[in-house]
Amino acid sequence: METQDEFFSPKHNLMMNFAMWANVLAWVALFFYVLRAWVTAIQYRMSMLQAQDVLTSFTDTLKFWSLVADQPYYLLSMVVAMLSLIMRGVIYYLILKSVALGLNMIVETDVNYRVKQSEGGDQ
Repeated sequence: METQDEFFSPKHNLMMNFAMWANVLAWVALFFYVLRAWVTAIQYRMSMLQAQDVLTSFTDTLKFWSLVADQPYYLLSMVVAMLSLIMRGVIYYLILKSVALGLNMIVETDVNYRVKQSEGGDQ
């Protein structure tokens, strides 16, 4: 275990910590934006039902879909808003995962370089 600590300098440990946090935040961002897309769909549905004043019925879902059939642009608007949020989440996810991968690659490259130098110096 001590030989591993010799290769990891404080800067390596810092970069590994940043990489770990980038991995965690990537999943948090993806979950957050998917949740926001779901909430947006609910908000669209509720606002349309309130605008048509049909919230008093037990068959709100059926009335919602009949209203959407009358106004297909509304459904398109809702889908575009949801996809926009999901795409933002995917983009943040990919960026953070790329940052984590890049930091891990830098640390691994530096450690491999040090190992190769120490092997060359011993011979």
